[in-house]
Amino acid sequence: MQHTQQVVQLAVFGAFAFMVVLLRLVAKLKAALSAGWEAVMIFP
Repeated sequence: MQHTQQVVQLAVFGAFAFMVVLLRLVAKLKAALSAGWEAVMIFP
């Protein structure tokens, strides 16, 4: 029973860490895209 609980906790922690990394990547992508779009608009 305890082993199953550990596995569930590990899965939840892994999913949480994955979501944090994913959100950071998306934020970086959005920043890069907006910066690139601004550069394109400034220098046609």
